[in-house]
Amino acid sequence: MPQVEDWTRYYRHEATTRRFVPEEDPAEEERAAFAGQLLPAGSLGRTLDVGAGDGWLAAMLNRRPATAVTVLDLVPQRAERAARRVGGAGAAARAEQLPFAEGAFDTVVMIEVLEHVSDVAAVLAEVRRVALGGRLLITVPHEQKIPWVTCPCCLKEFPVDGHLHSFSAQSLRAMLEECGLSPREVTVYRRDIDRRWQQIPPFRWLGQRAGRAIKHRLEKWRIVDAPPGRFIGAMVDPVQ
Repeated sequence: MPQVEDWTRYYRHEATTRRFVPEEDPAEEERAAFAGQLLPAGSLGRTLDVGAGDGWLAAMLNRRPATAVTVLDLVPQRAERAARRVGGAGAAARAEQLPFAEGAFDTVVMIEVLEHVSDVAAVLAEVRRVALGGRLLITVPHEQKIPWVTCPCCLKEFPVDGHLHSFSAQSLRAMLEECGLSPREVTVYRRDIDRRWQQIPPFRWLGQRAGRAIKHRLEKWRIVDAPPGRFIGAMVDPVQ
């Protein structure tokens, strides 16, 4: 893999040309919904969104009762936009150097961030520190094949979208455990596009919930093909 330089300038430029909101990036709503499903219902307490982007997920979580979300992003412009959307506190910093005390948060979420960072272990050490005693949710793309392209100006190779790492459910779990984080669960999100199976006996007779459970079991046993995975979510609760 070619040597990758600091991406700060790229992300600062991206903040002026791209918004991570459903109107411009339909996957943002899907990512946020997946994160919301993995988190426990109700209050999340003091919550930190690391790599908050434009604050779509943070605003969704901030509407929960007894939940106060702080947003953090590498780029000040994005951190300010996210804070305005949430109506709360915001900070600009690197994920390797979080400006918060140990155990400052009850919940830390890091959605589609880990694949962008050069030093994964350093980032995980920091989020573990600020989430100590609380819970941590991490999501990443599922088994992404990262295309590398050549810049026509400098002729250097770079990965599209700044994705430096690709994870499977197994490799993400192993990485977390190496860094002292024991995930309670690791979940692969698969978009269920074709719902015609719901009309086939016995699924129709059993009802949607029971039918979905049977379908997932058949996919696990590889009796039927599962839809391709899109995201992987890992929940660490409690963080020790």
